[in-house]
Amino acid sequence: CCGTVEYGRTGLVIGAKRLLRIATEDGKDGHGVKPILAEILKMPFLTDTDFLASTLWPNNPSLHPPILYGLFKDWDGTKAYDPETLPTLIYADMRTESARTMVATSDELCAIVEKLREFLPSNEHLKNDFSMFHCVNENYKEQITCAYDAVSSVMSNKAFAKHKIPYTKVEGGVVPTLKHKFFETDLPFGLCTFKDIAVMIGVPPPTIDA
Repeated sequence: CCGTVEYGRTGLVIGAKRLLRIATEDGKDGHGVKPILAEILKMPFLTDTDFLASTLWPNNPSLHPPILYGLFKDWDGTKAYDPETLPTLIYADMRTESARTMVATSDELCAIVEKLREFLPSNEHLKNDFSMFHCVNENYKEQITCAYDAVSSVMSNKAFAKHKIPYTKVEGGVVPTLKHKFFETDLPFGLCTFKDIAVMIGVPPPTIDA
């Protein structure tokens, strides 16, 4: 998990994942790329996946939009918030409604994958556990201090401990910063993709819709 020290120049690694998945069209490393990447990335544990499973694997779109929706679902687009009433850290300060939305999104994603298995029974990569609980613990097991459930796993993950919610100062307080990857990337290239796949296979995703 990483952050920005100086945009375009310097980054910060807060906590490294235990493993990385290398996506290929057929989900296999036919050209022996993994050992080369392992050296470059300084990551000894690389595993295979395909593009469909990689697209659906719980990651930023399964975290940021649900957490922010739980906070701002009633926002009218202009009203300023008192910054004292808002959390600073997106993961470590997760509020109850955000937690509920994150878990519901995880359940819907798992339902999408379960249905896809019927259409693609030979796809081994879709047989993995796509729940947020499994994903965050598989990636950050040693950095999580409370793995009771998905919410505690995210909140107590040391690799997630320093990530902040971006706010923009306006007259009377602050508003969420919309010109940010949480909105500009995680929605169109994450949740919208989940929704399109859900529609194609007939799985209702009410939380993702919301």
